[in-house]
Amino acid sequence: MCSGGGGKKGPGPAACICLLVALLLVTAVCVRGGGPGGGLGEDEGEGGGAWRSTDALHPIEAEMRPYVREMIGHAFNSYIKYAFPKDELRPVSGAGKNTMGGYGWTLIDALDTLAVAGFHTEFRRYARWVEENVSFDIDVSVSVFETTIRALGGLLAAHFMYEEGVVEIVASEHNYTGGLMRLAVDLGNRLLPCFNTSTGIPYGAVNLRHGLDPTETTITSTADGGTFLVEMTACRASLATTGMSEPPGVPPRHCLPHEALRLG
Repeated sequence: MCSGGGGKKGPGPAACICLLVALLLVTAVCVRGGGPGGGLGEDEGEGGGAWRSTDALHPIEAEMRPYVREMIGHAFNSYIKYAFPKDELRPVSGAGKNTMGGYGWTLIDALDTLAVAGFHTEFRRYARWVEENVSFDIDVSVSVFETTIRALGGLLAAHFMYEEGVVEIVASEHNYTGGLMRLAVDLGNRLLPCFNTSTGIPYGAVNLRHGLDPTETTITSTADGGTFLVEMTACRASLATTGMSEPPGVPPRHCLPHEALRLG
């Protein structure tokens, strides 16, 4: 927390502003700097010129770009070295930890970042690993919110990296035929029981194998109640283009928050 008051002092206002600017730069450079590239920490490989081009960037963005890419590589390589295929890396102990069922949560969440940052060889390698090794038939209760934004969103985003041509399909590395979308649809189906409420606002947790726990509380937050719309809508909209049938009981297209809102 940023604090300029008495007692235990945190970073001052100037430090907080600098941190905010740095975060904005990271976001801007990653979004505007996406292009073909090679492995993490290696030469840029396929289409490297597109990644190196800084013609459309602000000078500060152009200067920060390689550092941002290096930071992404450092974070991802550390996860692979110390925690893969577990869900998370504990930054202090350097140990891996399963928190969401042990299906490589961080890896799925990071795939689209690899693509945007130009690490296309690694994207194909680990997208293939996800397609061949991940299963959501797990007897574990998971957060609907976290599973939606990280696992479902990560799978959809990775699929779109191929679908929209951001990453080239190289058959010798990953002969992609829609497996990430099929995983996303399977996961979406496993999350569906949480929407069996009178308001359409989902329960906070669901078991990926057995569905809803009868004792699960209906108390949830605004983030839990609204964030799922983006991923679920994208999943539904993409089914027609993949030739898959729409899953039964798709999530509601609207919620009734006024029927469930409680203040205080």
